[in-house]
Amino acid sequence: MRKALYIVLSGLFLLTTGCEGSFNMESEMLKSEKICLKAGGKLIYEYNPATDQLGFNKSTCQFRAGSDNMGDYFTATCAERPSKKGQTIDVTLQWTENNTVVRKKRTMKVEKLSDNGYVWLWNRKEGIGAVVRFLE
Repeated sequence: MRKALYIVLSGLFLLTTGCEGSFNMESEMLKSEKICLKAGGKLIYEYNPATDQLGFNKSTCQFRAGSDNMGDYFTATCAERPSKKGQTIDVTLQWTENNTVVRKKRTMKVEKLSDNGYVWLWNRKEGIGAVVRFLE
Protein backbone atom coordinates (compact mmCIF):
# COMPACT_ATOMS: atom_id res chain seq x y z
CA MET A 1 0.00 0.00 0.00
CA ARG A 2 2.79 2.41 0.91
CA LYS A 3 4.55 1.65 -2.40
CA ALA A 4 1.39 2.49 -4.36
CA LEU A 5 1.04 5.76 -2.47
CA TYR A 6 4.62 6.73 -3.35
CA ILE A 7 3.98 5.92 -7.02
CA VAL A 8 0.83 8.06 -7.08
CA LEU A 9 2.53 10.96 -5.29
CA SER A 10 5.53 10.75 -7.61
CA GLY A 11 3.23 10.82 -10.62
CA LEU A 12 1.37 13.85 -9.30
CA PHE A 13 4.66 15.62 -8.63
CA LEU A 14 5.83 15.00 -12.19
CA LEU A 15 2.53 16.19 -13.61
CA THR A 16 2.60 19.45 -11.68
CA THR A 17 6.28 20.28 -12.18
CA GLY A 18 7.07 18.59 -15.48
CA CYS A 19 5.12 21.10 -17.55
CA GLU A 20 6.52 24.22 -15.91
CA GLY A 21 8.40 26.34 -18.41
CA SER A 22 7.30 24.32 -21.42
CA PHE A 23 5.18 26.85 -23.30
CA ASN A 24 5.63 26.89 -27.05
CA MET A 25 4.91 29.85 -29.29
CA GLU A 26 1.57 29.23 -30.97
CA SER A 27 1.83 28.37 -34.64
CA GLU A 28 -1.04 30.78 -35.37
CA MET A 29 0.94 33.59 -33.76
CA LEU A 30 3.97 32.71 -35.88
CA LYS A 31 1.85 32.75 -39.07
CA SER A 32 0.27 36.12 -38.34
CA GLU A 33 1.59 39.64 -38.77
CA LYS A 34 -0.78 40.96 -36.10
CA ILE A 35 1.13 43.11 -33.65
CA CYS A 36 0.27 41.74 -30.23
CA LEU A 37 1.40 40.64 -26.81
CA LYS A 38 0.44 37.35 -25.15
CA ALA A 39 1.40 36.03 -21.74
CA GLY A 40 0.68 32.54 -20.43
CA GLY A 41 -1.61 31.83 -23.37
CA LYS A 42 -3.70 34.96 -22.69
CA LEU A 43 -3.99 37.77 -25.23
CA ILE A 44 -2.90 40.94 -23.43
CA TYR A 45 -2.97 43.40 -26.33
CA GLU A 46 -3.68 43.31 -30.05
CA TYR A 47 -3.04 46.29 -32.30
CA ASN A 48 -6.05 47.72 -34.17
CA PRO A 49 -4.93 49.99 -37.04
CA ALA A 50 -8.25 51.87 -36.98
CA THR A 51 -7.94 53.03 -33.37
CA ASP A 52 -4.36 52.44 -32.23
CA GLN A 53 -0.91 53.77 -32.96
CA LEU A 54 2.53 52.22 -33.44
CA GLY A 55 5.92 53.60 -32.64
CA PHE A 56 9.54 52.58 -32.82
CA ASN A 57 12.49 54.42 -31.30
CA LYS A 58 15.64 53.35 -33.12
CA SER A 59 18.08 54.79 -30.53
CA THR A 60 16.50 52.86 -27.61
CA CYS A 61 15.24 49.91 -29.71
CA GLN A 62 11.78 50.35 -28.21
CA PHE A 63 8.63 49.11 -29.92
CA ARG A 64 5.33 50.69 -28.84
CA ALA A 65 1.70 49.94 -29.62
CA GLY A 66 -1.27 51.50 -27.92
CA SER A 67 -4.71 52.96 -28.09
CA ASP A 68 -4.98 56.63 -29.02
CA ASN A 69 -5.45 57.61 -25.37
CA MET A 70 -2.77 55.11 -24.20
CA GLY A 71 -5.29 53.46 -21.87
CA ASP A 72 -4.20 50.13 -23.34
CA TYR A 73 -0.67 49.65 -24.59
CA PHE A 74 2.48 47.61 -24.55
CA THR A 75 6.13 48.43 -25.06
CA ALA A 76 9.08 46.15 -25.71
CA THR A 77 12.49 47.70 -25.16
CA CYS A 78 15.27 45.46 -26.45
CA ALA A 79 18.85 45.56 -25.15
CA GLU A 80 19.96 45.10 -28.76
CA ARG A 81 18.32 45.09 -32.16
CA PRO A 82 16.73 41.76 -33.12
CA SER A 83 18.62 40.70 -36.24
CA LYS A 84 18.51 36.93 -36.67
CA LYS A 85 16.38 33.92 -35.83
CA GLY A 86 17.51 32.16 -32.66
CA GLN A 87 19.07 35.30 -31.15
CA THR A 88 18.38 35.82 -27.44
CA ILE A 89 17.81 39.35 -26.20
CA ASP A 90 17.04 40.96 -22.85
CA VAL A 91 13.71 42.72 -23.27
CA THR A 92 11.90 45.02 -20.88
CA LEU A 93 8.16 44.63 -21.40
CA GLN A 94 5.54 46.98 -20.07
CA TRP A 95 1.79 46.76 -20.57
CA THR A 96 -1.56 47.69 -19.12
CA GLU A 97 -3.76 44.99 -17.62
CA ASN A 98 -6.80 45.41 -15.36
CA ASN A 99 -6.13 49.15 -14.94
CA THR A 100 -2.56 48.54 -13.74
CA VAL A 101 0.84 48.68 -15.40
CA VAL A 102 2.85 45.47 -15.53
CA ARG A 103 6.61 45.61 -16.09
CA LYS A 104 8.85 42.60 -16.65
CA LYS A 105 12.42 42.21 -17.83
CA ARG A 106 12.88 38.86 -19.55
CA THR A 107 15.24 37.11 -21.91
CA MET A 108 13.40 36.46 -25.16
CA LYS A 109 14.30 34.47 -28.24
CA VAL A 110 13.82 35.78 -31.77
CA GLU A 111 11.56 33.11 -33.24
CA LYS A 112 11.11 34.73 -36.63
CA LEU A 113 11.96 37.85 -38.66
CA SER A 114 10.18 39.03 -41.80
CA ASP A 115 11.48 41.07 -44.73
CA ASN A 116 8.94 43.81 -43.96
CA GLY A 117 10.14 44.48 -40.40
CA TYR A 118 8.08 42.15 -38.22
CA VAL A 119 9.80 40.39 -35.32
CA TRP A 120 8.41 37.51 -33.25
CA LEU A 121 9.85 37.39 -29.71
CA TRP A 122 9.30 34.53 -27.28
CA ASN A 123 9.99 33.70 -23.63
CA ARG A 124 9.36 29.97 -23.26
CA LYS A 125 9.45 29.80 -19.45
CA GLU A 126 6.52 32.17 -18.94
CA GLY A 127 4.86 31.80 -22.32
CA ILE A 128 5.29 35.48 -23.18
CA GLY A 129 5.17 36.25 -26.88
CA ALA A 130 5.27 39.56 -28.72
CA VAL A 131 4.93 40.43 -32.38
CA VAL A 132 6.46 43.84 -33.04
CA ARG A 133 7.48 45.82 -36.12
CA PHE A 134 10.36 48.08 -37.04
CA LEU A 135 9.14 51.45 -38.34
CA GLU A 136 12.01 53.15 -40.12
